[in-house]
Amino acid sequence: MTYEVKHHINGEEVSSAGTERQNILNPATGETIGTLHLGGDPELQAAVAAAKTASASWSELSLARRTAILFKCWLLTLTNLLNWLYASTVRCFPTPRVKSPAARKS
Repeated sequence: MTYEVKHHINGEEVSSAGTERQNILNPATGETIGTLHLGGDPELQAAVAAAKTASASWSELSLARRTAILFKCWLLTLTNLLNWLYASTVRCFPTPRVKSPAARKS
């Protein structure tokens, strides 16, 4: 299964205007598991414009509200990272099936 990683600009998934792509490799097998769309100047300009627009409403939020939002973002990122690490470990290093001492006697 392969997947494509696109840009997220202004809350939307955006394909790159350019044609450059980079393969995403599984480090354990070297297999290509996805493609990363490489951005160029149009994506950069769109991201900067979106950030300028968002900064006005962001700056109006209280420090407590901004802190809560960033903490939630950090917590979700950490949770996703831990889930990914667990899944990667189980997939790359499966637990060997060992018979219990009682099962070995029979």
